[in-house]
Order: sequence, then structure tokens, then C-alpha cells
Amino acid sequence: MAFTSMKAQIEKKNDLIKKAESIVNLAETEKRELTPDEAQELAEIRDDVKKIKEFLDIDDDLRE
Repeated sequence: MAFTSMKAQIEKKNDLIKKAESIVNLAETEKRELTPDEAQELAEIRDDVKKIKEFLDIDDDLRE
């Protein structure tokens, strides 16, 4: 992530959030619990989004 642009990181974060919403919406539409694979994917997405948010916060701090 070190040399990735802020805009690219924001877009990646937004794409990951949309993907997570899609997984949850599918399970809700099908009136079922998340599968273990879906739960694992959501956990990975959550971790990736958290890392991106931390990167964006640090980037903001450095620009001040």
C-alpha cells in the first residue's frame, strides 16, 4: 500500500464494502445464515477495509 494513491485506496475500500454488502444481502434474500466461507470472506474484507482506513488516516496526518 505504500505507494498506492489515496484515490485508489478509497476506491478499493468502497469496492470491498460493496462486496461485503452483496454477500450479506444474498444470505438475507435467501433467508439463511452465512456459510462458513462467506463468514471468512467477510472477516477478510473487514480486515482489509480496516487496514485501508488506517492507511488513509496516516496519509491524512502526513499531509497536515
